[in-house]
Amino acid sequence: MVRADRWSGGVLLAFALAVIYGASRMPLGNLANPGPGFFPFWGAVLLALLSLALILRPTTPVGDENPAAPLGGTGRLLATLCVYALIFEFVGYVVATIGLLVVVLRENRQRPAVAFGIAIGVPLATYYGFAKVLGVALPAGLLPF
Repeated sequence: MVRADRWSGGVLLAFALAVIYGASRMPLGNLANPGPGFFPFWGAVLLALLSLALILRPTTPVGDENPAAPLGGTGRLLATLCVYALIFEFVGYVVATIGLLVVVLRENRQRPAVAFGIAIGVPLATYYGFAKVLGVALPAGLLPF
């Protein structure tokens, strides 16, 4: 697992460096007035840092690594995403996203209280931020707001 992580970290680092190079050839601008290269540049810098963390992370002794999630878990997550896409318009952003986050967080073995707290808080906060503050139209669905 560690070897595969290091390889993928190296590939991602090479990609990030290529994007940094390409983005630096465009006007970057600044935070108040970003240019066309601003977001690709800083996104690639973040990707490069995360790739380095993946490459340089300490190795674990043999037998201490967690096994990869079974295919059943991946299948459940994929099925959950498909259901999410199908019910999104009907039940609305908040309800659909709460269901999605509950399944994803529980699949990752998050404690039930934490999973439900995150699953309820994040969709409500993002709905408020996008729909009410930014004016982005999100499907309300079953909820009156």
